[in-house]
Amino acid sequence: MKEAESFYDPELAYHNFSHIHYVFAAADQIIKRCKRNNVDVDETVVYLALLFHDAGFAEDHSALGFDSKEAYSAHLSGEILKQHGYDTNTIDQVKQAILSTHCDVRCRTNEDRVVKAADLSGLADTYQVFLDNAMKLKLEYEHFNGGEISWQDWKDTAIARLQLFLEDNMELTDEEFDESGDSLFQQAVRKNVEQFQDEPENQHH
Repeated sequence: MKEAESFYDPELAYHNFSHIHYVFAAADQIIKRCKRNNVDVDETVVYLALLFHDAGFAEDHSALGFDSKEAYSAHLSGEILKQHGYDTNTIDQVKQAILSTHCDVRCRTNEDRVVKAADLSGLADTYQVFLDNAMKLKLEYEHFNGGEISWQDWKDTAIARLQLFLEDNMELTDEEFDESGDSLFQQAVRKNVEQFQDEPENQHH
């Protein structure tokens, strides 16, 4: 845990190690649901992938020769897990689950789905958590892009990116749908997005 934590920059507003604690708690709940519904999930793969899924986020992944932050995090996970004697199959599954957290990559396995759902769980939390995360991500966006973005432009950018994530299916059990077959996660996110669209700028800059 400590070794993984060293790859997270505490100066980042959102992608710091607190995010890992949050997604672990979310994964605990998802795995409990899976167990209740006899859905098979390799917990080792899930927790290792979550532990490293944003490792090295503060680094310039392009300069290091990687296509995305997820690809760099997956690479780091492979290096560390190899040193700790994990088998190739586990490492490959961990790397794939990390890659699946990219907005353009679709989940292929149950482990991918748990990892991505846990990573995105804040989107379906209370509106206050959703808004706090949006503010932190705005700060990070400005940090990485070297300048301010207007509140309206940020809302548009954030919502567009979020829609890409929502195109993937992460549900694993019947518990995650309402009587009409609509995803409860998607419902909660849509509700937060609607409120966010109307969020005035006031202190948000």
